[in-house]
Amino acid sequence: SSNSDSKSRPGSTREKNGGNRTKEDTSQNRVDNWWKTAHQQDSMKYQKAREAEHEELEAKFQQRQVELREERRREEERRRVEAEEARRLYEERRQFTENKRREERDASRKAQDDTAHKKLEEDRFKKRAQFEDFCRKANEWKHSDERETIQSSFLGGIWQERRVLALEKAHEEWDQKWEAFYIRVKSGQEEVLFDDIPWVPDLMRVSWITEADDDKACKRKLHNAMRRWHPDKFLALFGGALKGGDKERVLEAVTQTAARLFKEMEELRQKGK
Repeated sequence: SSNSDSKSRPGSTREKNGGNRTKEDTSQNRVDNWWKTAHQQDSMKYQKAREAEHEELEAKFQQRQVELREERRREEERRRVEAEEARRLYEERRQFTENKRREERDASRKAQDDTAHKKLEEDRFKKRAQFEDFCRKANEWKHSDERETIQSSFLGGIWQERRVLALEKAHEEWDQKWEAFYIRVKSGQEEVLFDDIPWVPDLMRVSWITEADDDKACKRKLHNAMRRWHPDKFLALFGGALKGGDKERVLEAVTQTAARLFKEMEELRQKGK
């Protein structure tokens, strides 16, 4: 029996050790499972926290985008309002400036018209007074032919003065046409035709001398006319531009104009001017 006991002990010991290892393995598995579960829970909590944080950041980002869009919209609205205000102010200033200039121009024109009208009325009143004075004196004379002579001489003086003014104005306009013709030819016009030349009208003097001109004015006008219409002078100025069939016609007209000028010089010489 002792042998049997001694033989059965080691076996029982091994069985006891195997049971212990099984318990230890079970405990270790429980610990591992607990750690694994804890780790999974922590991972899930961390993942949820990250997702929550991401959602919060995304919400803040979207909110910031909305705020930025609203700020841009307000800034654009402010700039639009400022631009409209600037345009309105500019338009008001422009309209005010135009109105002011128009008023000044109208006032200046009205002042000029008033001055001219006043001067015209004064001249009319003066001429009428002179005429009435002459008529009054003429009525005192006995002979009607003397009265008619006085009236005719007075009216003739008025018309002569108006005629001189009209001739001076026509001369000034003709001078402007001649200067424009001269500049146009000297600037390189290829050909001068008969109708391009500003001819002196047949009813006018070539020298444009009037009864009101003194000796100095007569000499000056004769000198200018001779410098323009003498055939040699005319050819020297415009001979290179005369071409085609109008050349002979132009030279003939220039010769006739020079003849008129020589005739005027002879008449003035006879009158002692």
